[in-house]
Amino acid sequence: MPVGLGWYTGIEFKSDQNFWNVSIQRELGKDPFLEADINKVLAYRSLLDNSSTIARHLGFARTLGASSALEQHGLCAIALDSSERVVHVSPSAEHHLKEGLQVCGGRLHAKRPAEAAALTRLIRAICGKDASASRLHVSLARSEGRRPLVLYGCALPAAECDVFQPAIALLVIADPDRPQDIPASLLMDYFGLTRSEVGLAAALMHGTSIDQHAADHGISPVTARNHLQALLRKTSTHRQADLIAILNKVVPRK
Repeated sequence: MPVGLGWYTGIEFKSDQNFWNVSIQRELGKDPFLEADINKVLAYRSLLDNSSTIARHLGFARTLGASSALEQHGLCAIALDSSERVVHVSPSAEHHLKEGLQVCGGRLHAKRPAEAAALTRLIRAICGKDASASRLHVSLARSEGRRPLVLYGCALPAAECDVFQPAIALLVIADPDRPQDIPASLLMDYFGLTRSEVGLAAALMHGTSIDQHAADHGISPVTARNHLQALLRKTSTHRQADLIAILNKVVPRK
């Protein structure tokens, strides 16, 4: 052989559905592996089986932790392995599998052809199969006047140096129509808002109009607009769009 290795023995071990091999080789000038040598090597098989299984479970726990953290911030996550197959779907992401997404044969697809092609390119990019991709997000249209879902993704850094990591990338789904709890105490302390002003701020962030907010809370439109003026003054903004933008930066997603 070009590198001068002539004798080989190996251990095959498994982790879930994956099989691995540890190769041990000797130079051409050395003695071949004897049966006693091979038996010593094979004695490590069960240890390697257990170690690889533990490593994969720890890797999957890291994936679940990342998914849970995203859920706490109002985002859904779908984890993908090196073959671009789905290995985990977060609880809130399962709801979107009934809308514009579906899992077929372990792979994620968009139901509409134009969106399916874009989603495939995104998945290939975040799984390291297409370095030329310039667009790392996809919009999925929805019916009934709801705003589109936004999908984007990222590679998991741990996967670069951990061959036993079950997931190598996360596909993140953001739903702009998902209800968001507004921490009243935070806005009251940070901006000096009253509870009525916090109520209006929450309504505006959820897309409710001022007149509808007034009707929902049994106040006059004039009172609601006075609350809006107070919100603008206390947040140092001049337009409703600027107000919502600053609130979205301060309020953590849940």
